[in-house]
Amino acid sequence: MDPDQVDANREAISSFYEAHPLLFDGTSRTISLGVWLYDMELIFRTSHIPGRVQVSLGSRCLSGDARIWWISVGEPQLLSWTWVHFRTLVVGRFGPILDYGPGAPQRDPDIYRDMYDMRYHSITLEWHAYPLETMAHYCMRFQEAMLPYVSQDMDHPVLEALTVLWNGLPSRIRQHVPFPSPRMSVEHIIEDILQAEVRADTEPTGAAEGDHQAPVDDAGIGEPLYEVGPAPPEEPIPAVPEQEMPAHEAGEQKDVEGDPEAGDPKEDDIMVIPEDPPANPIIIDISSDEEDDIEDMPADPPADCKNPKLR
Repeated sequence: MDPDQVDANREAISSFYEAHPLLFDGTSRTISLGVWLYDMELIFRTSHIPGRVQVSLGSRCLSGDARIWWISVGEPQLLSWTWVHFRTLVVGRFGPILDYGPGAPQRDPDIYRDMYDMRYHSITLEWHAYPLETMAHYCMRFQEAMLPYVSQDMDHPVLEALTVLWNGLPSRIRQHVPFPSPRMSVEHIIEDILQAEVRADTEPTGAAEGDHQAPVDDAGIGEPLYEVGPAPPEEPIPAVPEQEMPAHEAGEQKDVEGDPEAGDPKEDDIMVIPEDPPANPIIIDISSDEEDDIEDMPADPPADCKNPKLR
């Protein structure tokens, strides 16, 4: 090998690792395949990595299941491949049909043909909605980017594609969409997804009307000062039994035990004694016998009367 080429490769490898490339483990839990491929190609361009070492450097950034798969397909024989061939093989094994790298999405219409040539009979499809993406745009991407490339070699290509579409829905939407069945069409599930989005957006998330809101403390913690729930229902006031009612509130006066005629005095039976005597004297009718006694009284008082007013 030319010494100059060896030095160039050494410099390329050094600059590649100085860029801190990402690792891909074959799943989307840590990083998606589209982001990893975009990061690799960005480092290749900015660090001026020659094409002869791109596959070697890219394969060294595989870990986990992706690394095991790469060894199983014959690593020594594939090191001479171009990056485009390597990229197609990795996308066909682990990635979605449409890569989500920045810029225009890149499609690989020959992915299934390449996989068939490599004698792969299964593929792991991944299709997930973007954060804050509308379901209309999500379904449009599915129709334009996945359905045209669904392999006809599958037993139920449409059903498998709809299952992938259903699995990629956000949880708040998926709970309102039935699981795809063999009789379900693409138009049917898309209509269910759009209606589920409307239903999920209109579900109440705050407190119900009529509930009491607890005040929040001034410390800014956000915890209520006390727990406040719905107001308890008002209990009706029990009626007082007749035997427990006071005598002046009872409808009928009760007789005093032992004296049935006795009871509380009525207002008519109570004599009102005036504080001052009336202005007109009261004339008392005296019977005739009493008048005779008055006439028999002497006009002059007797001599021995001691009352000075009668003298």
